Amino acid sequence: VSRSVDLVLVSADSWPDRVRLLPAGAFREPLESLRRADVVVVTVKAATADVVTQVVQAITQSAPGVPVAVIRLEPDQLRLAVTIPASVERGRAKGQAVPASLTHAASWLSGRAITVATAIGDPAAFAQQLRGLGATIRHELRFPDHHTFSVADARRIATTSRDVDGVVCTLKDAVKLGVLWPREAPPLWYVSQTVVVERGAEALNRAFVRVLAARVTTAPTAG
Repeated sequence: VSRSVDLVLVSADSWPDRVRLLPAGAFREPLESLRRADVVVVTVKAATADVVTQVVQAITQSAPGVPVAVIRLEPDQLRLAVTIPASVERGRAKGQAVPASLTHAASWLSGRAITVATAIGDPAAFAQQLRGLGATIRHELRFPDHHTFSVADARRIATTSRDVDGVVCTLKDAVKLGVLWPREAPPLWYVSQTVVVERGAEALNRAFVRVLAARVTTAPTAG
């Protein structure tokens, strides 16, 4: 399969003090390899502005001339991560609003004690996002990335969370945990994220146009 555009994502939240290749560090190639990219996208969850600046500078020094975009993932809403009644799903399909009891603004976390349960690649950045919203993380349960939750896992999280206002996870976790969640447990919420482009919107738009153009020219036609 031929590529139309090379987009390389670099996490500001996982940026090391010194870039090292495997096995001494996490990088498979030196930063100079970014010269092969069409756009380098710096992703930000909870990294400070100073760290983002360091990442952008390192990239531009190693790959001069390659456009750099910065996108931030910001918590948008808390959504109830349980099986939603079919009537609600039918209403959502028709464009109707989801009942307020099933959602909260992310600011709802301010001043509340929570448990954070995750099975993702960078749980520390997610937890820092929640602290930035004013939440007090009383318990944090980290599972391996892509972990398949069991009934025992769900019960363990619920039992640990008897003294909190709720349990918070990501959408990636919610699709697996929601169906296992005990009825008597505190509410299980997942955080929906919104993408904010802070830099490089023009470069991203050009890349997307190229991808869409290639899709039109290579899509099979009905015979």
